[in-house]
Amino acid sequence: MNISNLDLKDKSIIIYDGVCGFCNHTIQFILRNKPDKDIRFVAYQSETAQELMRQFAITPDMSSILLIQHKKYYTKSSAVLKILQHLQSPWRYLYYLIIIPGFIRDSCYSIISRYRYLIMGKSEQCRLLSAEERFFFLE
Repeated sequence: MNISNLDLKDKSIIIYDGVCGFCNHTIQFILRNKPDKDIRFVAYQSETAQELMRQFAITPDMSSILLIQHKKYYTKSSAVLKILQHLQSPWRYLYYLIIIPGFIRDSCYSIISRYRYLIMGKSEQCRLLSAEERFFFLE
């Protein structure tokens, strides 16, 4: 897919591990909590994600969720906290955990990431999405 054909201006793009059960549950959590309409999801395994990572010179690291927003990208705990800003209250207020130093937040994130397949397993298929939910996904 040629991402230059997509209207990604003012979009926040979440790149996640599409086979990670924990990551898929995280995406479902985001969808349940009424994200802003500018959020888009794409799996690391897709051509679109690969092209986005090339465009932003991001080294692929499937142990971290990625957020591309306003021509910058965020990884690990910073990405998660910025994503929370796009959800309905009260979740958006967790963003203020950003005051915790990054090395502490990222250490906690890395522990969860290291064991994510043990915690939730792997998923070869996702649940069917409603038309409203499909709006949020890039192919």
